[in-house]
Amino acid sequence: MPFSYNDCMRARLLRKIPPSKDKATQSFKKAREWWKESENSLKGDAFNSSILSSYMVTEQSLPGLETYQSTLHIAINEFILKMVFGAAESLLSFETYQFEDYSKVVSSLFDPEQRAQRRREVFPDCEKAFEMGERFARGQK
Repeated sequence: MPFSYNDCMRARLLRKIPPSKDKATQSFKKAREWWKESENSLKGDAFNSSILSSYMVTEQSLPGLETYQSTLHIAINEFILKMVFGAAESLLSFETYQFEDYSKVVSSLFDPEQRAQRRREVFPDCEKAFEMGERFARGQK
């Protein structure tokens, strides 16, 4: 059950603080700085966006990757980024390495040796990520 305002006050998760004109002024100043920074970035027309998705599962075990629903989800994310920044691409990586030392992890979901081999041979798809970065740096959309 979610906490109510009074519950949060009793549990000392929230507290009343006096209003501060100085703190409010500082907040507005910082917001203006961020706004100006974003305007300058957009003027540069150098924005390209990427969606890097990392999955612990195999590509074959991700349900529906080839289905309309999965591809639509990726396409919607790319569409939104394209609307805001002008360009976007997705890069999906599977069977990603999640732990530095798999000998300290107990799980029947994966084979540590296979995971280490995949990390050496495939992950993190460096060549694809590098090529994406090159396209972005050249301004290719």
